[in-house]
Amino acid sequence: MTGYEEIEQKKKLLDQVNNRLHQLQRQPEDIETFSETDLFGQTKTRKIDKKLPKIKKQKEIIKQLEKEIQSLETTGQDEAINKTARQLASWDPYDQNASSPFFDPEWMFDVKDGFDVVIGNPPYGIRFTREFKNKLNKLYKYRDSEYESYILFIEKGLSTLSKDGQLCYIIPSNISTNFRYENIREHCLRNKSIMNIIDLGSNVFESASVDSCIFMVSNRVNIENKIKCGAILNKVLTNIKYDFYIQKKFLNTPNYIFNFYVDNNVSQLLEKIRNSSSTFLEDYINFSRGIEFGYKSDIVYDSAGNNRKPLIAGRCFSRYSLNFEKRYIEVDFSDKSNFKTKEIYESQKIFVKRIGKEIVACLDDENYYNVCDVYNLLPKSREVDLYEILGIINSSLINFYFRNFFKNAKVLFPKIPIKYLKKVPIKISNGRVSELANKIQKENKTKQDVSKYIQEIDLIIYELFNLTEDEVKIIESENK
Repeated sequence: MTGYEEIEQKKKLLDQVNNRLHQLQRQPEDIETFSETDLFGQTKTRKIDKKLPKIKKQKEIIKQLEKEIQSLETTGQDEAINKTARQLASWDPYDQNASSPFFDPEWMFDVKDGFDVVIGNPPYGIRFTREFKNKLNKLYKYRDSEYESYILFIEKGLSTLSKDGQLCYIIPSNISTNFRYENIREHCLRNKSIMNIIDLGSNVFESASVDSCIFMVSNRVNIENKIKCGAILNKVLTNIKYDFYIQKKFLNTPNYIFNFYVDNNVSQLLEKIRNSSSTFLEDYINFSRGIEFGYKSDIVYDSAGNNRKPLIAGRCFSRYSLNFEKRYIEVDFSDKSNFKTKEIYESQKIFVKRIGKEIVACLDDENYYNVCDVYNLLPKSREVDLYEILGIINSSLINFYFRNFFKNAKVLFPKIPIKYLKKVPIKISNGRVSELANKIQKENKTKQDVSKYIQEIDLIIYELFNLTEDEVKIIESENK
């Protein structure tokens, strides 16, 4: 047992004894009366409160515990002082190949008011134990739900800056768009000045498959600040296209994403589409992930059998078309964390691919089961027409909106969060889109040409959102 643990244990015991003492003191007197004769033969009556010896005993225990705790704390302080002294004495500022087990800016660098510059390439993807996460909860206010290590390094780096200091990191580019990192983004937008965000693309470092960016922040507060944003072209740092964005603009984006990947014309069109609808996909649909196992797990088989269900993965379908590869999964609904409920699978639903930058959807009316790289979209009520929803979310307008409004900087394996799907704007056509989507799905099974129906759906959606000819051209030019 460590000294700290022993102190905590004795403090807990001290609380218990104090509680017993208070309970004794609140109890009524426990009087015992008896008579005794003195040396002169006179009889006297005496009264004794039987509580008093118990109270005295508790006070003695309390005094002893307090003495022991004080002794342990004094010893602990001495040990801490000695440990610090040993650390300081052993640190060699001139040994560039050695790391330090502690960090004290004033002792190490004579820095009292923070660093003028903090530069780094912090680690990402570190896995922490539950115990260590509990410690991080107390230390980091802007952490994300998964305790991404480079987000912690941003917060720590910013906290060490001087009044006018600047931080510059090379970090994964999903700092700009991953919805989990909204806390640190909001903190930077409201309390700092973001100077530069430069998307470096993928595979900048040969040893790491990650999309990276240069992220530079000043410790000065200025929401009117102009952020210099850009992306390298052809992996040449001198060949960068820059644009400037007023910092406060990103305070109005979903999850405070840094959406600097779209130009002003596209930005205005996105705003029009968003404001043209009063309902969103979440108003019509319940969302669920599939079974929390991979398509190649050991409970997936090539043949049907007892308690095995037909299984599909994201690779098995495209828009309006599904190809069953004769794979089956052995289900166990007692394991609800992985299999969830039967109703998710054995009902009419829409499949949406989880991996990608746009919505790829297909209707399933054959009760296929699916793995977790596919989302299940189920109607909230009987009045919801799934073919209508299918046609809308597969349309050119909605995918233009989705690609740009929820822009994902990630090139390698981008994932679509349910949180974004829920906010897709929906305008119902009263059956016109439903009829066409139904035709497309049926005729795809016999490999017929369905391009005219897809174009008809696009025209209906453009009309529903009141797009001009020039606005349609913006969408169509991006789709080419």
